Amino acid sequence: YLGINLGAFFAPLVVGWLADGDRWHLGFSAAAVGMALGLLQYVWGGRNLRGVGERPGVRLTPPERRRFGRATAAGVAVTAVALGAWAATGTLTIDRLALAITIVILIVPVVYFAYILLGSHSLTDEERSRMKAYIWLFVAAAIFWMIYDLAPSKLLFFAADHTRLELFGVPIQAATTQSFNPLFIMIFVPVFAALWVKLGVRVSTPQKFGFALVMVGLSFVVMAIAAGLATGGRVSVWWLVLVYLIQVFGELSLSPVGLSVTTKLAPEAFKGQMLGIWFIAVSVGDAVGGQTGRLTRYLSDPMYYLVLAIMAIAAGAALFLFTRKLRVLMAEHYHAAAMPPIR
Repeated sequence: YLGINLGAFFAPLVVGWLADGDRWHLGFSAAAVGMALGLLQYVWGGRNLRGVGERPGVRLTPPERRRFGRATAAGVAVTAVALGAWAATGTLTIDRLALAITIVILIVPVVYFAYILLGSHSLTDEERSRMKAYIWLFVAAAIFWMIYDLAPSKLLFFAADHTRLELFGVPIQAATTQSFNPLFIMIFVPVFAALWVKLGVRVSTPQKFGFALVMVGLSFVVMAIAAGLATGGRVSVWWLVLVYLIQVFGELSLSPVGLSVTTKLAPEAFKGQMLGIWFIAVSVGDAVGGQTGRLTRYLSDPMYYLVLAIMAIAAGAALFLFTRKLRVLMAEHYHAAAMPPIR
């Protein structure tokens, strides 16, 4: 996790510096070179895995493989025809396409969870119970990413348009603010890793997720204050430093924890797929977060940030309230045994 964010720290600095002065071709080229180097490293290092993970634990039967192939082909064909027909009407625009993609992204997890829970997959009662708990954690994660991933759009534009871009008297670029987050992550990853190990099961996953939502909500309370001050002129970039610091406390309570809980709650036959589904929570959050920009047509910037903050804090409070019930669904017996029955 620290290694990932080491790259995330340097990337905005390099790309932002190269792209400064409308040299966008250099910025995009640097990103392409970085991606190519990452792919080469992946292929070169893959030999050390010695085949681990190449074969799924539960393979599709030949009939299942054929059904999957037919469904995939039909889906591609229907999508192509639908987009072609839409384009022919002359009403296809980027804005409408983005809205359509958002709707599809929202439908995907609903269909997938229904497929797992309602299909004939021989799930045990415990696996079914854990999946029901996981759905609530999935929704919480989507709300978190809805706000958190506004950093490279809404918060970046705020940095460029409403802040004094300097740190300790040194001028910086707006893109440099995107390095604040990974810098704080690298600093606090060891702290949170030690904290979660020390606390163990005394702090449950729903509580960690609830804390993450409250933190990301509080970060947007700070943004609402900063946006209000910015109506009178540019504000200090240190406001964004504080926002990203608070958000990192939330991310380290949710992102690595979410990967772990996914492997624990996923039914045995769906562990690999469920790790992919975890990242669909990011897609749902990003898609809905992008659509929240429409609210700025009716709300001032301070009120926009405050509305999203209230949503996140309310969701976090709900997780804290229902922690006991979720722990029972997740079969976390360490505390469940000492709890009164839930009706």
